[in-house]
Amino acid sequence: MDIRVPAGLLSAFVLSTVFCPVDAAAQTAPTYKVGWFNIQSGKGEAPLPGHPSSFVENLNCTDPSQPLNAWGVGVIQAELKAKIGADPSVIALGVTEAWTCGSPDNVRNALGWPARTAEHNGLSLLARYGFAAPEQWIQLDTSSNVTPNDTKWTVRAVVCVDTACKDSVIVYATHWLGNGVDGLLTYDKQLHQTLDFMAQDASKPHLLIGDLNTFEGAAPVCSQSPNNNLLGTLRAAGYVDLWPAIHGDAEGYTGMANRAKCGVPEGYAWKRIDYAWLKGLEPRGMTRFAMAPPGDGAPSDHYGIVAAFSAAPAQPVADPGEIVLGVSSVSAVAGLWQTEADSTAAEGRRMRQPNHDLPKITTPSATPANYFEATFVADAGRPYRLWIRGRADANSYNNDSVFVQFSSSITSTGAPIYRIGTTSATTFILEDCTNCGVDGWGWQDNGYGLGVLGPLIRFATSGPQTIRVQTREDGLAIDQIVLSAGRYLTSSPGATKQDATLLR
Repeated sequence: MDIRVPAGLLSAFVLSTVFCPVDAAAQTAPTYKVGWFNIQSGKGEAPLPGHPSSFVENLNCTDPSQPLNAWGVGVIQAELKAKIGADPSVIALGVTEAWTCGSPDNVRNALGWPARTAEHNGLSLLARYGFAAPEQWIQLDTSSNVTPNDTKWTVRAVVCVDTACKDSVIVYATHWLGNGVDGLLTYDKQLHQTLDFMAQDASKPHLLIGDLNTFEGAAPVCSQSPNNNLLGTLRAAGYVDLWPAIHGDAEGYTGMANRAKCGVPEGYAWKRIDYAWLKGLEPRGMTRFAMAPPGDGAPSDHYGIVAAFSAAPAQPVADPGEIVLGVSSVSAVAGLWQTEADSTAAEGRRMRQPNHDLPKITTPSATPANYFEATFVADAGRPYRLWIRGRADANSYNNDSVFVQFSSSITSTGAPIYRIGTTSATTFILEDCTNCGVDGWGWQDNGYGLGVLGPLIRFATSGPQTIRVQTREDGLAIDQIVLSAGRYLTSSPGATKQDATLLR
């Protein structure tokens, strides 16, 4: 049976520049945080039957002679002050559905912060120390939505990181929505409008945070279907989905609280729709806030998120000539491959098909039972060297090989080769030669024999590509895959045995 696990359930795509192993300087760089909260007008989310609440979900936050909402009784302000205001490393907070009681000015006053952007249909960005440049806005396409005048926007702001504003971080905040018969097309338009807007900062570190109203998954949940064909475009453009980069396979749900017969337990959130995406910034952490016991009255039907990152880029923005794929790159999994924790692996995780002493597969399959895939961006016609960091169960050469295929790979003359859906593949064998042996982690290319480099990989088209790693022998673990058109074109990233070289 072929079970495909989309990126949102397993993890997400990371594209990184290959320049050096992880360095100590990056680890000591200052950490800053940006929060996000769909504040739902400050109404709060009503409890499920039989659960307590200190407020009534309505629009009243000022008249104590009538039932008050969550803002009116101070529930939301207390949470914002505790999780956002009390943490001096939080430099900005994006809000949406910030109307009436939960308006940007009310939030700003509750935090005691000096500055905010304008507000467009409930979207705004607040700053603890102010802004270093004028804000910029784009309106997103909602023309085909059920309610076209429910407009959606993306804002760009340069946020100061200290009172003197000697340094700053570029922050984009957004709110997407696509519905009606063309809902998926609308989401795609909003995604590409936002990407085009952020292209002005392609060479600068920046982050995108917001309510994207779309989630990934293996199957419908609570009568809603996942969208597994959208966010891969962000990953392919080099953006790091922060939650899985930090928490791996943990669910990370942010919506929707207190929906009857939804969530486990009932009332808990059941889809991840609020995101933080980093480009050129070092991931440091991600947390949620505004979470109440499932079923009880909650500050909103969304949980808030706080994204933590280094104040300066850990690496330059990704060079498409140097590509690294890790476990957080995996977008699909089939059969017996699985994600495992491993403190010796990059990201602390590895992909592995456990050893069951299955017979070696001699011919690649057009429809393999066991494989995993990742997506990346490459240039047409450019020669890339394939390297894989692997580890064989029991240090056995019977557990050290896979077949590798691509979506648009070609020969030097332009003929299709190693294509997904065919029986053509290039072969990775961890052992360097007959009787060379394997020992722990090791880097190897798709050649076999001492000093032998394998065939180069080229692509017919520029842009997003898919790599498929399918089983040849079980019992192999993989934590990093490199496609290099420069630094590692003719030399390995690390040793073939007892290797400790982790790239990012």
